[in-house]
Amino acid sequence: MEFCPICGTKLVLSSGETGVALWLSCSKCNYKKRLTDTKLSINKKSLDFTKDDIITVVDKKEDLKNLLTVRSNCPKCGNDLAFQWRAQTQWTDESATRFYRCTECGYTSRD
Repeated sequence: MEFCPICGTKLVLSSGETGVALWLSCSKCNYKKRLTDTKLSINKKSLDFTKDDIITVVDKKEDLKNLLTVRSNCPKCGNDLAFQWRAQTQWTDESATRFYRCTECGYTSRD
């Protein structure tokens, strides 16, 4: 990680006009520095999750009594009461996903 010598902003990696050369550029003052004699390796890592790696939010029926109960229409049985919880299913800068579990049939939905 490098910082701009003019304004101190973090420099970001960008490609040149030809796409061959790599540059570090400042988004604030437009300072540019060409990367020379630099080995840059970008590793792509994929993650495979097993069933043991998945975190279960609600596992047992006893866990449900501690959840918030809200009015929500169940698409499966028509009941209008559900347990609600939130979980971060995407990036941290995006809002959490709300889950609803019907108090009658146990059908789980989300919005």
